[in-house]
Amino acid sequence: MIEVSRSPVSEAASVGRDGFQGRLTLLRAAYDALAPFERLHAALDALVLAMQTGDRMAYHPASAPTELASFNGRVSDAQSAVAAHADMLAKAVDQKLKQLFYGIDRHDAQAMAERAAILHAALNRARSLMTEAVSSGSELRGG
Repeated sequence: MIEVSRSPVSEAASVGRDGFQGRLTLLRAAYDALAPFERLHAALDALVLAMQTGDRMAYHPASAPTELASFNGRVSDAQSAVAAHADMLAKAVDQKLKQLFYGIDRHDAQAMAERAAILHAALNRARSLMTEAVSSGSELRGG
């Protein structure tokens, strides 16, 4: 029996960004970047679907050709979903939605501004990682 254990800390930062594995790493890092918003939203289906491509191929090796053929499209779909969701979350930050500032005294303007900066940085990181994941796919397509 094979035992699978996963580190609670993402390995996204420790793995290279080249090729298929690198793109999976970028997808995971984008998913992780959205962690500060976990109380506000569910994981994006398109991002999870793209991110789990390697797992599906590992569980069903015969599906690898099909999975790889649809991977670039899934990454593009995930980028679109992250972009749309990031826009919605950015508006929520700007409107100081209570769930995003949970545990922060809402009368402490400095604490709320610091939290808002952290949240905007997380959104920018997720967008940037998704852009990199899509653009790095051109190497796999040969152009």
